[in-house]
Amino acid sequence: MTARIWLAILLCVLSSLGMILTGVILLAVVKLAVIKKKSPIYVISAANMSNDLIPMLLTVGYITPCTILEHVKEWVKVTALIGSRPSDQRRHSSAPFGYITRSWIVGEGRDHPFAQGIGAVFLFTWYFGSAAQILMAINRLVVVCFPNIGLFTYRNVCIIVFTLYPMAMLLTYLSQYLTPCCRFILDHKYISYSYTEIPGVPNYSNLYIDVPLNASTSAICSMCYIYVFFFVWRMNRLYSTGSSRDAKRLKEYKYALQFFFISIFYLSAWICFRVFPAIMVNSKAEYFVVVSICVTLNCTANAVVYLSSNLEVRGILMPTKTSTVVATVQLSRKSKHSSGVVNTVTQK
Repeated sequence: MTARIWLAILLCVLSSLGMILTGVILLAVVKLAVIKKKSPIYVISAANMSNDLIPMLLTVGYITPCTILEHVKEWVKVTALIGSRPSDQRRHSSAPFGYITRSWIVGEGRDHPFAQGIGAVFLFTWYFGSAAQILMAINRLVVVCFPNIGLFTYRNVCIIVFTLYPMAMLLTYLSQYLTPCCRFILDHKYISYSYTEIPGVPNYSNLYIDVPLNASTSAICSMCYIYVFFFVWRMNRLYSTGSSRDAKRLKEYKYALQFFFISIFYLSAWICFRVFPAIMVNSKAEYFVVVSICVTLNCTANAVVYLSSNLEVRGILMPTKTSTVVATVQLSRKSKHSSGVVNTVTQK
């Protein structure tokens, strides 16, 4: 097998593992969001993680098999499977195998409605994910720094999240079908993603929708998280009361730190998509699988961060072990508090 096939299989394995991990963590997050209603932030995370499953599913069910099928098609095109007679070629083209490979093949297949439809699905997930990143960052800013603003109640967050879906659909339709150029596709030639460019026509979708959205998303997230970190640092220097309000602020700050790391993966993914083709313009097509891997890592980031950093999620997945750890920490805090009280009384 060629290097392209091995890279496609590697990408498939990474995406499959990402789907499994994200699916498991998603169940825990949904339980926290819907059943226990721990925090409205879990509603945003549940929607975002559900959205993350789709690009990985497209990788496993679309990019990888079509890369392999295209390789097989090239290998067998001189054999009796395709045949040299026109009737055999027509029969092969009408078969499901021929339909799939033709809807992927570079050239005529790039304009196939099926290929463009799959590209539209991916764009929808990207636009929704971008909006979710902004929503999470603003949520952390308001909850941590301006807790008196009651914007992000459970009901309001649900309404905002559901509003993101039609907004992402509208933006997808505008980018993929209304602009003169260029259509976005999942390109098996590069085991990655590309635009179907038209000579002499600017890429309106990229210039006026994709780049501004990606840049503004990262800029808004960066400003929100930087302010949150500065605010918490300043509050810790000015006040150290140990009150329940401070404990709640610290908890929300930890959430912000988790989502900051998630936004880093998002930033890496879209910058890689923009920069990598420019610096690797004369390189082999297989190298562009790096972009797909970055997208897969971005889609898996939510699950990885939650599993590694969030005690509530881990408590759902491993209730006995986590409960023991939490109880030990609480007992330690109570002991320290009791010791402090005894010392104070003794001094008096």
